[in-house]
Amino acid sequence: MSIQPFIGSWKLVSLSLTSSGDSGNGASKELPQKEASGRFVVAPSGYLACIIPSLEAPPALDDAPLVLPRSVAYSGRIHIYDEGGEQRLRTDVDVASIPDWIGRPQVRRWTTTEENGKTLLTLCPLQQLIAGNGNVAMNFVWEKM
Repeated sequence: MSIQPFIGSWKLVSLSLTSSGDSGNGASKELPQKEASGRFVVAPSGYLACIIPSLEAPPALDDAPLVLPRSVAYSGRIHIYDEGGEQRLRTDVDVASIPDWIGRPQVRRWTTTEENGKTLLTLCPLQQLIAGNGNVAMNFVWEKM
């Protein structure tokens, strides 16, 4: 698969969190748009750089406190592929603000949509957060600039 659709600059427009807690209710919260800030850039060489300067999470999700890092920055070469009918983007991380990410791939499911003449890219990390009584899935929506 080609990286061509990813090349360019993207801005974060929304971040939603969905709990798969013990209650099984799939509680979902979306961060206000003013709190969803971030950028990522993909170069023609296939190298990605991403920064999300502030993750202001809701104080609780599904009655469990949620702790997110204050900021996230990482970079590495990307690979686009299909696995089990899902489109995936893997970043082979070589620099990161979270030391555990260095040398480990970050994999996201992805989809694109067009809304009002804008290209939107939704990325959902396969690696979920653990919070209180269950896991938390995140969905990042990016707009091509």
